[in-house]
Amino acid sequence: MAMSPHSEALDTIHLLLGSNIRVTMTDGRVVVGKFTCLDRLGNIILEDVVEQRWLSYSDASATDDQKTTNQNNGDCGDSKSINNNLMYWNTERSLTKAVILGKKVTKVEITKQQWEARVP
Repeated sequence: MAMSPHSEALDTIHLLLGSNIRVTMTDGRVVVGKFTCLDRLGNIILEDVVEQRWLSYSDASATDDQKTTNQNNGDCGDSKSINNNLMYWNTERSLTKAVILGKKVTKVEITKQQWEARVP
């Protein structure tokens, strides 16, 4: 007897419970955390979360040499120049719990090693 797509999706969600997953959102943020719940609206609830995002600012005072050679900006994370006046840097923050809106999710990933350990 073949399983319904609905049943397969639920089985996959059950296999993912308690595992560390990586979620990419529509605004470019990436969160990594322990998958604890998926609510009826499709929102993902994570624990022990680390959120990464790229922030930008305009640096009109930097010379062209500074813009192309700036690779690290101390505690702010990795910094880089994308065009003449716009600088980007990577920031992280840790959260105890987070709710990721389902409509904001573009990708959910798990490592191959974790997946293979969970699949019977």
